[in-house]
Amino acid sequence: MRFRCVPGVTIGEYRVGEYQEPVIVLGPPRSGTSAVARVLHENMGIFMGFDLKKSIDITPDGSYESEEIHRINSLLIEAHCNHTYWGEGLVAYTKRMYELKSPWGLKDPKFAHPIVLGPLVTYFAAPVFVRCHRTREQTVKSCTAAFGTKKSQGESMYHFRNTSMDKILPNNMTIFMDMSERATDTEIEERIKAGGDSVVAWDVG
Repeated sequence: MRFRCVPGVTIGEYRVGEYQEPVIVLGPPRSGTSAVARVLHENMGIFMGFDLKKSIDITPDGSYESEEIHRINSLLIEAHCNHTYWGEGLVAYTKRMYELKSPWGLKDPKFAHPIVLGPLVTYFAAPVFVRCHRTREQTVKSCTAAFGTKKSQGESMYHFRNTSMDKILPNNMTIFMDMSERATDTEIEERIKAGGDSVVAWDVG
């Protein structure tokens, strides 16, 4: 399976009125979303949240992920709340972000789950999605080490999230970042500014 980035899509290109629409970072777990969100927040002036989760062993440099957004996404995926509750939580949080009147974003690998991603793509008028990717082997191995998941669980999650993003994400608003190779923050920033990676492949086998 191969997917393409539409040429010319860049961070900061999409605006509605006087407010910056968000940059939304997503991908399967352990796909490089934290590294990309860190660069956006620390290097590129894109505020990633008021309540960022603390650094832990699996993300020693920080996850740059909102505690509240992660909480409501988890509740929805685990069927502990409905879309109305989730939507109200998203509205309340993003209202505070819009009030900043400056570039902002959100990051959560759970955004790649179809239960969350489906309504998410209809909520914002013109966001920029940054879709992160690592190879199947890297993703599965990292999930096993970080979360103790079985290989079959890691592979299922990898395919499920990638398939969901293929079906739901609007290509004309998506930047693809292949995080399979180690890169410095400067290199990641340069690639984001250039519109990401024009072609990324994920292993469907």
